[in-house]
Amino acid sequence: ARSLIIAVCMQTFYSPMMAAARPFADCPPHAGWYRWLSTSRHFGRDLRLRPRTIAGMKKNSVRAAHSEGGYLPEVDPVDCQAACDYLFSITLLGDNAGEVDEREKPPGHLQALTDVVPLIESLLAGDEGLVPASVLAHLGFMALYPSIPEAIAVQIAFGRKAGERNLIAITRLIARADQCGLSVDDYVAQAVAEGTLHFDSATRLLRGEVRRPPDASRLAKGIALISRGVALMPPQLRPALLCVLGWLHWASGRHRPALTYLTDASVLEPQHILAYGLHMHFLMRPRPAWLA
Repeated sequence: ARSLIIAVCMQTFYSPMMAAARPFADCPPHAGWYRWLSTSRHFGRDLRLRPRTIAGMKKNSVRAAHSEGGYLPEVDPVDCQAACDYLFSITLLGDNAGEVDEREKPPGHLQALTDVVPLIESLLAGDEGLVPASVLAHLGFMALYPSIPEAIAVQIAFGRKAGERNLIAITRLIARADQCGLSVDDYVAQAVAEGTLHFDSATRLLRGEVRRPPDASRLAKGIALISRGVALMPPQLRPALLCVLGWLHWASGRHRPALTYLTDASVLEPQHILAYGLHMHFLMRPRPAWLA
């Protein structure tokens, strides 16, 4: 998944050289598991999973979830099936968008950015072991959109206000791109090339450049929650949440596990730019400033 935002900070993980080598506008299919559609004025693309792909994943997802040893928590095969069934159902709705009620359609990118803020708080307020598999599958679906994994990670660590500030930063980014007559992708690429990229507070939090420590209890609960979410998702759809999990471990001071999760994300999806960017950043900054 491509990072559009929080910014954009991920571009500094890749460096201007990466931006030049892999322009934002050039977004290839990721291992064939989902496709990008040019249906969004602001973001230049939207995302849909292929129903037949989800159907093909069902028979392997339960076995895969239990083949990791101590790597992921064990999950009930019934929950794995429920997660796959949910993903299958929303992709069918997406493919039949003209035939279903607007309220039943899967969330678009901008809607997902808005919805993820209250969803994260709701999940952290309860017992992660009791969260329905379909709800975690919904979170995993939203995480496939660019910028959502970063938003999830920062909000889990630093609270709802950090998530709301990030949402404001994104809407301002959209407004600036509109003023220039550009998509967000093109606006970010231009800012990188001109050296005018602005780093907001969410960006600095994500990069580990602040002394303010994250909430330890939220980190612990978030790691348990996202770990279960990863285990429930079909393997081919895990990379985005694996990036979240890697960042949460890095933020907690566990450098080696963080790199392991990111490496596994890259194995599942070799062209996953967020996994690559975080991996390089963690190699350059093994510990965030709040742990230095």
